[in-house]
Amino acid sequence: PKLERAVLDGSDRQTIVSSDISWPNGMTLDLDKKIIYWVDGKLNTISSCNYNGANRNLLLGPTKIFFQPFAITSFQDKFYWTDWVTQSLFQINKGSINELTRLANHSTTIQMRPYGVKFVHSSLQPEGQNSCEYIRCRDICLGSANPQRGHCMGELEEEEEDYIDVRIGDEPEEVPSCKQEELLCDGKNDCLDGSDENTTLCAEIKSVVVYKMSANTIYFRCQVQNRTIKQLEKFVGNYSMSDSSVSQTFEAVAKPCIVWPEYYCFNVSGLGEAIVYNFNISSALRDKRVGDHIEVSAFIKKKASGPPEDVKITSYTPTSVILEWRYPNMSNGIIRNFIINVNLMKMFKEEKCHLSPLPIFQSPAEDEQDMYIHEVTGLCPASSYAVSILAMNDYFGVPVIIDVNTPPSPMDIKRQPSVQLSSLPALSWKPTLHPPTDLPQYNALIKSYLLLMLSTIGDNQSGSNFASLHTILRSQIGSEFKVLWYKSNDDEEAFKQPIKVENLEPRKQYQLAWVQVSQYNDAYGIDYILSDHFIAL
Repeated sequence: PKLERAVLDGSDRQTIVSSDISWPNGMTLDLDKKIIYWVDGKLNTISSCNYNGANRNLLLGPTKIFFQPFAITSFQDKFYWTDWVTQSLFQINKGSINELTRLANHSTTIQMRPYGVKFVHSSLQPEGQNSCEYIRCRDICLGSANPQRGHCMGELEEEEEDYIDVRIGDEPEEVPSCKQEELLCDGKNDCLDGSDENTTLCAEIKSVVVYKMSANTIYFRCQVQNRTIKQLEKFVGNYSMSDSSVSQTFEAVAKPCIVWPEYYCFNVSGLGEAIVYNFNISSALRDKRVGDHIEVSAFIKKKASGPPEDVKITSYTPTSVILEWRYPNMSNGIIRNFIINVNLMKMFKEEKCHLSPLPIFQSPAEDEQDMYIHEVTGLCPASSYAVSILAMNDYFGVPVIIDVNTPPSPMDIKRQPSVQLSSLPALSWKPTLHPPTDLPQYNALIKSYLLLMLSTIGDNQSGSNFASLHTILRSQIGSEFKVLWYKSNDDEEAFKQPIKVENLEPRKQYQLAWVQVSQYNDAYGIDYILSDHFIAL
């Protein structure tokens, strides 16, 4: 047995590992660090090496833990493997092999020997050139070491003039090694003629938009057609009034926009109101203009701002809500404030909350920011509101209106837990730190009850019935968890029998949470009590 590598078409075959290896069941790659990790099911080891087989390391072996690994996968600073001895799924931090975490085992979630494990993420599937893009094969096209050349297993499709057979005729020109993607526009001449730092390629302007203006200044947002932008220093150009042949030059330092970091923002000042200006704008590298210029016409005219972007609710309580939004895409002027207006639409119990109008809130916006946050207070529990947010320069801008629902007030736990542990007497429950006031008017909003096993290793299992509750539960309880039991408040039969908690690991400490969930529209109220910590026998 050995580990080998080859191109997809079978060429360039190399042996990476050929000694001290018996059953290499699973293998995974760290694409960033270019490291191979593999498990050996006979030697009971986890090892690593570079892509060429150098720097081989034994990460975990039978002297540290008795196990038989079967499959392995990795992501960022951790790798994961399945084990046949303990019938478990394990996690280890690559930088600290002694920190071993069991994520799942036979007694809880795995019913038989675990086989494959795979971590799925877009970063593990990087984009690349398709060497088969212009080849039409009857069977399969195999990639080669040349990213512009593939090979057909079989004959080409007949009468396909738009596709070429790279096995005959002139081969496509190879990309020089000095012009690989990671070497372009990095500020260094990797090619002797400096062509990898071609200014047109690196920093040509793609588009320019006027997004804001003041009494004598026009603000531009610029998109640059380059990759790393390490060389871009400034924007240069000239402008003139539409009815004049006299032009003036300008320079502006190239800085990423605060609000839109993928763009550049700059401004030209000293302008007059109600005058149309024609701008010619170019980017500059080391005092040298780049590519073609962009022509933009603009004039200073006071008008209302566009709507705030990405308005959303980040959290709520029975009497408050926190709103978050981004700067308008087109502010059309200097934004002084964001105006927040709250209108009550419906209440669950009108006689239990004041009905006076809420004030109009103002959130200052003297500087452009990536994100704006404001807390609206003084709301009523179990109520619906229409909240509008607009940007104000010299005028009231276009508003964004969102619906806001508040949850019921905290309530006493109406159904007490009945939990039966296989090896322990009756469980003790801690009283709540701040007992809620009994509010029977909200009893009709109680929807369900949950029994949670608290955890610190993130092995929560939120099923589809309460997936939307997971973030709220974690925030309220302050811990990860696993759901052991979930029933609707209407299921009377379910509450007549004790809840059995079984298959606990001996000598391990546990804690349970009994959760009462109330709901008004899409807003959840959480009331809970915690058990004392206990150790399974």
